[in-house]
Amino acid sequence: RLKEIASSLRDAAELYRRWSLPLGNGADRDVSSEHDELLEAVLARDADRAVESLTNHITLTTNILLDTYAATSTIP
Repeated sequence: RLKEIASSLRDAAELYRRWSLPLGNGADRDVSSEHDELLEAVLARDADRAVESLTNHITLTTNILLDTYAATSTIP
């Protein structure tokens, strides 16, 4: 069951990554550094910092996707 959950999460993350990749690499964002920060926190076993880093990363990516959708949507 755990493998199924992990696979489902991986699939969802891949879709999310494909949507956001072309949009999230602006001059004001360093995705690689965001990933490095998260990795460092995890390896240091600093759960609070890891949660904060992941939350910030996902929130920023989500906002970019929503802003892009809003800017390109033809629905009033």
